[in-house]
Amino acid sequence: MNSNDILIEGLNCAIILIDKHYIVQQVNLATENLFLQSRRYLVGQKLDDLIPLESVRRCVEKCFEHSTKFTLNLMLSSLFLKSTSPNSTK
Repeated sequence: MNSNDILIEGLNCAIILIDKHYIVQQVNLATENLFLQSRRYLVGQKLDDLIPLESVRRCVEKCFEHSTKFTLNLMLSSLFLKSTSPNSTK
């Protein structure tokens, strides 16, 4: 385990590392807890199968186009809160 792996594993927020084909390459313990799945199951899955949101896909595509390192933390938190709000309409 290298220092980046140790850092990612120690974070309390869920981290999902994907490749340019949107395939999950690495997750941390917080991700396992969030999805209630083992990393064995999560690694190799398509991001769209885990988080089927078009807006997330567009954001990731823009980041890949510009070779940007990114986080979707705030955006996903916002989308999750909207979708689980008792006043939200689906």
